[in-house]
Amino acid sequence: MMSTIRPQYSSYSGASYGPTFGGGFDFYLANQCNRNKNSYSNLGYTFKTPSNYKYGGNAKTLLAGSYNFQCTEYEVYYLTTTAQRRTIAKRKKEKENQIRQITKQLTKTLANSNVMKNQKKNMKTRLYNFVSRATPFNKQWTKCFTASEDAYLARKFHQRCDNKGPTLTLVRSGSYLFGAYNENSWTSKY
Repeated sequence: MMSTIRPQYSSYSGASYGPTFGGGFDFYLANQCNRNKNSYSNLGYTFKTPSNYKYGGNAKTLLAGSYNFQCTEYEVYYLTTTAQRRTIAKRKKEKENQIRQITKQLTKTLANSNVMKNQKKNMKTRLYNFVSRATPFNKQWTKCFTASEDAYLARKFHQRCDNKGPTLTLVRSGSYLFGAYNENSWTSKY
């Protein structure tokens, strides 16, 4: 977990952007990031880096091993209360009329994450420890977006995740696994 140098710039929202963190676009997921290497990381403008990593230099390799990268998968989760999950389940039940599928979809947690598939136990433990510190009492993370299920489209990300409050984004790029927490709601503003 990295702390911020400029917290007012911790996230950036734009209709044509996937999740983007930092005023200097420290971490940016491009539209259809599975088909291109337009996503990039360049930590150090908004987020502190370890002392041996410098903004504009080797900090570009800190998250994905290189400045530009192709995204293998990413997911975004938001916080919900039990009552909200019940409302979501009721709406889904009315819409789909298939309670078993709804229950499976709603009970997916980080343990069933596409990003976390085949990750070693120590990696999962580190993630769970981080996530537990960012989870308020009586709330739970609910997935609002899985890139591979929505053609990696920024527009679909915004349709599903805008105005949900704090979110957790998990990213896999080849063998690299990283993520970010946004304490603000995403929006489709420019």
